[in-house]
Amino acid sequence: MDERRGQAYHRRFSPLYTDYYEYSMTQGYYLSGKGRDEAVFDIFYRQNPYGGGYAIAAGLRDAVEYVLNMRFTSEELGYLSSRGYRDDFLQVLEKMRFTGDITAVPEGEVIFPGEPIVSVKGPLIETQLLEGLILSMVNFQTLIATKARRMVCAAEGRSIVDFGLRRAQGDGGMGASRACFVGGVASTSNVLLAFEEGVPVGGTMAHSWIQSFDSELEAFRAYAQMHPDDAVLLLDTYDT
Repeated sequence: MDERRGQAYHRRFSPLYTDYYEYSMTQGYYLSGKGRDEAVFDIFYRQNPYGGGYAIAAGLRDAVEYVLNMRFTSEELGYLSSRGYRDDFLQVLEKMRFTGDITAVPEGEVIFPGEPIVSVKGPLIETQLLEGLILSMVNFQTLIATKARRMVCAAEGRSIVDFGLRRAQGDGGMGASRACFVGGVASTSNVLLAFEEGVPVGGTMAHSWIQSFDSELEAFRAYAQMHPDDAVLLLDTYDT
């Protein structure tokens, strides 16, 4: 397995991971001679989530890594060709590398409605294509980090642990678990995140463990013997 500690959690996000109109507009900029015009895209939000008074910025690291490593494969360019995009435009995409600038609020910072979180500055032909995916990464992880911070504050010094992997959407579980740490959680059940980030990992037990024994007490004793220092026992398998 490759050592990826400190890298972003999208094994490879395709440049096609965006809305179709981004390509329609980008080819339009190219054909009209506006492709090299400078543009600035600001990411902000309009209303605090969960009825709260703030949000916590997250998702920037994943977004920046995507921008720096965005490349088109021959298959992706072939698909765009099949949709009617011009060969000369596709040749521009094949060679395109981001030449602009990104400024952003640091991850973990408190942010408020109407405040620019991320600003992307550069040629229209580059910046337009980044809009959809950056929004997806920053919006989602900011939401998770905000929820985590609210829980940490409500816990008043007690540890909050991320157990969200099994309810996440596919690879979104990696970004979500990392966003929980941005929000202040103490550990995670996500083994891959712990391996790649070096963060604390932990967990409890499953109801299936208890159901495999003849009684709850027998299950608890067996588990406690194997984990004498960190056993956490579930009390809600039966009669709840």
